[in-house]
Amino acid sequence: MSQLSDVINDFYKMLQTYPDDQKYALRFYSFFKAMRFVNDEYIPFLEMGSILKYKKPTIFYELKRSFNRNFIIEVVTTATMDYDDAQKRIDTILLQRKK
Repeated sequence: MSQLSDVINDFYKMLQTYPDDQKYALRFYSFFKAMRFVNDEYIPFLEMGSILKYKKPTIFYELKRSFNRNFIIEVVTTATMDYDDAQKRIDTILLQRKK
């Protein structure tokens, strides 16, 4: 995963692809774990965590329960924000990337 916009788009694809079932939590865990390798950019962990909590609550709570010893997962699952605010911030990041 190299470009932040690609990471965000991959996240949205995952939301569309996987049903809200705890058996897919490992796929999201792997995704978030790999995100730390994006080139020294602001990574919207809080925003994606908030969107995940709203769109896939079963997966969100399974991540929180099963993978809470990982710092990134802890950030994703504990410091959430309002869904609409998270969506606006993600949209802003994507718009800035298009410039």
